[in-house]
Amino acid sequence: MKIKYIYIFQFSIVFLFASLLNYMNIKSIKKSNPQNIEMNAESLVYNEAIYSIDNYWYLNQIKNYMNGKGFTCDSSNKLYAVRRTPLYPLFYGIHYVIFGEKGSFAAIKISQMMLFAFSAILIFCAVVNFTNNKRIAWWVYFFYGFNLPFISYLSFTLTESVSPSLVCILLFYLSKCKLESGFKNWFLTGLFFSVAVLTRPTIVFFLPVIACCLVFYNRYLIKRIVSGGWAFFVGASLLFTPWIIHNYIKTNGDIVVLEKYYGDQMDYGMPNMYLKYWIACWINPADYSSERISNYSVANIKNKEVVSKSHFIDSLISTIPVNVFKGNTKDEIRYAYGILYDFYKAKETGADLNTFKRLDSMSIDCFVKMKQRYISRAPFQYYVVTPLLVFKSLVFQSNSATLIYLKDYDKNTFLFLIKTTLYLFNIVCCFSFFFILPFYRKYKDLIWITGLFSSSTFFLIYFINKNFETRYIFPFLPCLFITLSILIVETQTAIRKRLNF
Repeated sequence: MKIKYIYIFQFSIVFLFASLLNYMNIKSIKKSNPQNIEMNAESLVYNEAIYSIDNYWYLNQIKNYMNGKGFTCDSSNKLYAVRRTPLYPLFYGIHYVIFGEKGSFAAIKISQMMLFAFSAILIFCAVVNFTNNKRIAWWVYFFYGFNLPFISYLSFTLTESVSPSLVCILLFYLSKCKLESGFKNWFLTGLFFSVAVLTRPTIVFFLPVIACCLVFYNRYLIKRIVSGGWAFFVGASLLFTPWIIHNYIKTNGDIVVLEKYYGDQMDYGMPNMYLKYWIACWINPADYSSERISNYSVANIKNKEVVSKSHFIDSLISTIPVNVFKGNTKDEIRYAYGILYDFYKAKETGADLNTFKRLDSMSIDCFVKMKQRYISRAPFQYYVVTPLLVFKSLVFQSNSATLIYLKDYDKNTFLFLIKTTLYLFNIVCCFSFFFILPFYRKYKDLIWITGLFSSSTFFLIYFINKNFETRYIFPFLPCLFITLSILIVETQTAIRKRLNF
């Protein structure tokens, strides 16, 4: 079979498999939600794409631009022009311009499936370049191209729909630098680094990887390292420069390299941010959502407080995990929730500005002090137990929340086996990195790539974002597929040698 036909086969089989599974997922959503009541990941837009609450942040830019309001998700605030990196909104925008509002949601699914299938070829080629071992490359191709969670996101209008593909493209050009560390390859690596980062900003943590590979692939020679670094910089600057200039103009002088929110991250008010920081002391905020507390508070106020404030706050406290009380008392929590409730009431009822600002400041101060008390009273929980709980959330899960056809897995043996397989697969992937460390000399660059990228992303999740969701690890999963594939092939080789066949 000629090499070009291998690539055609690889593309076709992944594309067809992705099309089938997305059809199944959308059919399952229609079945479980026949009235199409708006729910994140369980309802549809025009019966085509899966609805996401993040659509607000990605789909409005092109509509505002075409209506003369600028390329922004919210034209009422000029600072929202720098709120999100531009490339995914532009990617969607191309589909919107060509196919219209309704057609864009059908068309973008096809584009994302094609990009995913193409990236499966590129990661195969990248692994061949990195390892000179096609057995490892085929394992990676299989783990990546037939990955059910990745495929489920191809029907969303989210950066997670394309971020794994962009990482594969970036890995491919980085592998080309290993084969030939010249200006062209480092330039293209820089260019696609900027494409990836200006689509999904967390991929910026690939930068330490680039730095290490510049050293490794240029044999520690300063002149060659500087030359390769310059080529990378020039390639990356082609997209970063106009974006930074745009941001400088829009913000009247701020240097914004990626994206920036000024104050409130998700329009819930700053008290919600500090509530989240307090929650992050004792649990992954994805498991005890600050946004959910805010939504429930606002809903009760809008419904003319069918539940009294005191009973409402008691209901919130009753859901709090017991480990919270290692650092904060019920009375402290009740008082903080009460001030937060008053803040939302002032916001919803249009209280005067002084009252609103006073409650805003009081609520923030409450949660800052709650966090300080928690750390001082329960340092072991904060510094040891909570990070381990977040790490547990990252490792011991199946990445399958968006696989609606697995929703009733507990009632079907076959679906239960799929769910279990995905759960075990994620565990094995995460620990595979540690098991290939004995092969450090043979796979030094891949060990550094995986270790730096994954650990940097975890640092972002725990110390900066203060929140873990499954989709946050998607960018570095292709790297873990490589380490798992190395482990499989090296284990097979060792067994064959031991058994002499």
